[in-house]
Amino acid sequence: MTRVPGLASAPTPRAAHGSLSECEHALSESERHLVDLRTRLWETLPLEEKFAASAPDPAAEAPLRSELTRLFAVPELAGAEWTLECRGSTCQLQIVSNDAQRGLWMDRLQTDEALRKQTREMSFHARHPTNDQGSGAPVSENQVYLRTAEAGVDQLGGQKFLETLWTSFKASSAPGECAALLEPSQRAGDRTLLIQLDVNVDGAGVHSFVGGVLGATRAGRCVAERLAAHATAAPAVTPDLPKAVLYLGLELAP
Repeated sequence: MTRVPGLASAPTPRAAHGSLSECEHALSESERHLVDLRTRLWETLPLEEKFAASAPDPAAEAPLRSELTRLFAVPELAGAEWTLECRGSTCQLQIVSNDAQRGLWMDRLQTDEALRKQTREMSFHARHPTNDQGSGAPVSENQVYLRTAEAGVDQLGGQKFLETLWTSFKASSAPGECAALLEPSQRAGDRTLLIQLDVNVDGAGVHSFVGGVLGATRAGRCVAERLAAHATAAPAVTPDLPKAVLYLGLELAP
């Protein structure tokens, strides 16, 4: 055989000498590792993808349906329509309402203690404007995804932590001082900032996001900076605190 200078010859294959039990053990370890990887990948998927990939589970709907019926049975939400479908541990809630009602049902979904005990995660999606088929009045179609809670796990810890943080921030001088930065042209019209607070969702700790029409203005950036600083000064967040998300509105009153 002619050797090419500088090119190493390929290694000679060697027969495997592992016993049958060793091979079975290696196979078992590989299967466990694959299951672990699949579990980790599943946890990273958005709720809407988990819903699409899961089998229908009508039995999971009954407890949530009871709480949702109670939540929507208030005069302020008269005319709002909703449907619920659960697949695995993920449920899709479709809501048709006017924009004035949207803020109310969003707040009730996130703050009702009985419902929060049954859910461990919520995801709110952008509304789609349309018109009521009967009256022609403007309404919006909304999708909310909910992940049901594991039995025996306190899901309210993260929620209560964020609610306490938000209450203390609103009571501080920050909102008023930031509102003073509004330009004259910004003092009329919609002055509501859209706020998202989450804890232990994307890594450990509290994260805040500020958006809306005024999100990129001096006043909006002021709220974002002051809210982030307020969260940093809050009590330390432990890794075992259940993750939670709050969607809020803050009206800047000059």
